[in-house]
Amino acid sequence: MPRNRKNNRKRRIRRPNVEPAILRFVADRVRYIGSQYHKRSPGNFELPLPMMSLPQKSLCDDVRLFDIREAQALLEAGVALGLGSWPDDVKPSTQFPECPEFPGFPDLVWSIRNADGQLFEAQLHNSEQGHYHGYPIYSDDAVYNEVMRALEGLARE
Repeated sequence: MPRNRKNNRKRRIRRPNVEPAILRFVADRVRYIGSQYHKRSPGNFELPLPMMSLPQKSLCDDVRLFDIREAQALLEAGVALGLGSWPDDVKPSTQFPECPEFPGFPDLVWSIRNADGQLFEAQLHNSEQGHYHGYPIYSDDAVYNEVMRALEGLARE
């Protein structure tokens, strides 16, 4: 199956220097919307038909991710842990006046499904609304080891 093995500088974990409560604030505002390019069957993702999975894309179906609630929970968990790719020069946003430290939505978010250790990457689809689509990543992916090391470090904290 095709994989994203490219080493892209955006695909680096860069945590904003904010309190965990701010990360939770961001996590509470992200939304998983899915992508018909990463699905063979729509499950309960409410994606437009027909599914348009592409041969070069990794598919959620291949790792048995069929429920949008699971995808949403994985996205929120990754953000809450700070496993995202925020810009190096994060500036507080006025998008949410109740949270002046809001660092914006990360371009990418990584998370792990605890049941089987499968890693996922979510990509920002709409930066104003915090909408993401995602896909599985594998051990031959350029960012895989970095994410695993970060998860091990978080487990030790």
